Amino acid sequence: MPSYKLTYFPVRGRGEHLRLMFAYAKVQYEDNRITQDQWPALKPKTPFGQLPVLEIDGVMVEQSVALARYLAKQFGLDGKTDMERLQADVFVAHIDDLRNQYSAMFREQDPDKKAEILKNIQTNVVPSFFEKLNDRVAKNGGFTAGKTILWSDIILAEFLDALTIRKTIEPADLASKYPHLAKVKDAVFNTPSVKAYLDKRPHTDI
Repeated sequence: MPSYKLTYFPVRGRGEHLRLMFAYAKVQYEDNRITQDQWPALKPKTPFGQLPVLEIDGVMVEQSVALARYLAKQFGLDGKTDMERLQADVFVAHIDDLRNQYSAMFREQDPDKKAEILKNIQTNVVPSFFEKLNDRVAKNGGFTAGKTILWSDIILAEFLDALTIRKTIEPADLASKYPHLAKVKDAVFNTPSVKAYLDKRPHTDI
């Protein structure tokens, strides 16, 4: 088994789905949470000056989705068939599209424009995405791509949790409007190894 060291800020952000994958697979790793004060000294040493990065036997690799796909293969969470693997990739790509919509909002400095972008996300973008993703899960038999939890389910669960924390969608609305997505989140978070991680992880608002 390779040695793993995940370096990211002490927030969930782009690193939490990787932490959840380690927890789900029960694989040991070093969870290196650095402060903003530590970042300037570390930044030039990273491949592209960005986090998270994962050191695999000392080799530092970037890009959180690519890392998740790699870990999925290592942990047997990437699917049993080429079609399952394709469906998982597609599902993650849709989630990343939606995540990028939020990134645009955070980059906006004008408060009025920021509020306008958020309103559009909440009233138009999220319902459209979630209705389609909810239908996809229903057609796939209860999970994002296969009949069991894959890496795409873990990424979905973390993303849904982040949205409820940010009050973009209320938990009750998630369960009533998008029940298949809510069931995926519950299946991932109620896995004993994941639940054990969630019970002890440091509290963060993002």
